[in-house]
Amino acid sequence: MTLPPPNEPWNPPLPPTPNAAEWPEPGDMDEAPTATFVDSSTAPTAVMPPPPLPASMPAPPQPLPAPPAVPGAPSWPAPAAAPVPMPAPPAPTFGAPVSNAPSGGFGGNGVPGGQAPPPQAPRPARRRSKRRTILWASVGVGVALLAGGAAVAVSLINDSRDPAAQVEEYLGLLASGEAQKAAKLVDPAVADASLLTDEVLGAADERIDVVSVETVDRSGESARVLARMSLAGEEFEREFTVDHGPNEWLLLETWELNEPLVVEATISLTGPVSAGDMPVAVQVAGVETVIADTMTGDDTGTVYVYPGVYGVAAGDLGAYLTSEGDSLVAGHPETWPEVRLAAELNGAFEEEVLAQAAAYADGCVRVGGNEVVSSNMDSSCPAITRNTRLSELKVSKYPKALSDVGAKSFRTEEYEFEVRSSSASARLDRSSSSLSGEISWKNGKPSVIDASFGWW
Repeated sequence: MTLPPPNEPWNPPLPPTPNAAEWPEPGDMDEAPTATFVDSSTAPTAVMPPPPLPASMPAPPQPLPAPPAVPGAPSWPAPAAAPVPMPAPPAPTFGAPVSNAPSGGFGGNGVPGGQAPPPQAPRPARRRSKRRTILWASVGVGVALLAGGAAVAVSLINDSRDPAAQVEEYLGLLASGEAQKAAKLVDPAVADASLLTDEVLGAADERIDVVSVETVDRSGESARVLARMSLAGEEFEREFTVDHGPNEWLLLETWELNEPLVVEATISLTGPVSAGDMPVAVQVAGVETVIADTMTGDDTGTVYVYPGVYGVAAGDLGAYLTSEGDSLVAGHPETWPEVRLAAELNGAFEEEVLAQAAAYADGCVRVGGNEVVSSNMDSSCPAITRNTRLSELKVSKYPKALSDVGAKSFRTEEYEFEVRSSSASARLDRSSSSLSGEISWKNGKPSVIDASFGWW
């Protein structure tokens, strides 16, 4: 092979490019072409020709010819031609196979240049989309399981919230004497709650014993709870209605007891007299309450208490009336228990009447009389004292008791009077007489009125 002069580039001839008919089939190629590497230190530098340009693209500029050699100047090798910029490859068409092989040579797939590569098989579906589907399905199943488990848990909690618990708590407070806490839990809803206090319930002779509390029906917005209690050796039942309350946390049920256990009882006080404007009071477990504004002798009032056994007594009846106490057994509210007290005249009353009667006798033995009798000549005085010719008048004997007495009238035993005439004989005369009259009451105090001495 003949080499060019040193100052000229060496362009070795390239092998001719085979046409499409001369290319072997892909299946006939047993081995891929083997590339031969040449040591650049020993081989001459070869300048590869640029690839053919499309017809529509203008030709690249040609290098200028070297200037003529100057005699005597050293000879330098001509500079290598500037590399020709390669045109941009055409934009790929989506959906069509793309060949990476240059024209006139072998492509990256071993396909001759200019010939379209064989069609490729479609790619499988992406695994990422499948993973996402599995992930979201798992999340949906987890949410469904959580929702179902929460619903089961809420149902179990609501089932455990027995309406009977409200009734049991309420009755427990009554059994322990905590009336005020019970009143806060369930409004007594009565006209007079003065006896629904810790003082009264705590002082009760007996309080209820709770035997059992159970829910017998639970439907919709209410439930029926049956409680069994015992008091004073007797057992009784009471059915309560418990209402559905507002939910807690929107899901948890609550129950409210709005039906109190309060017993309405009647207490009456009968007496021998009307004591005027004196009010009628009774004491329940030591706490006084008024059942009538004015004592008429037959007075009745209504009181409200929690279940229990209470001591009942008359209140302040004044100094001249007394009454024995009794017990109020307030069990089942529908029994409407009643206590009847009776006021009686006491010993102080008889003493007071005798003292006022004595004043009449004392006035009748005085010429000038006193605060109840004008003089010995008063029509209420006995006949023996009604004389202007007497030198001596006196009550020689006072009675020690009343022969007949009531709240409104009385009669004493006999008085004994002595008088002495102022005549010459100066005779001493004696006479016995009893005093009878009426009794008037004011502010609980009796007063003898319209009394006179007689011979009966």
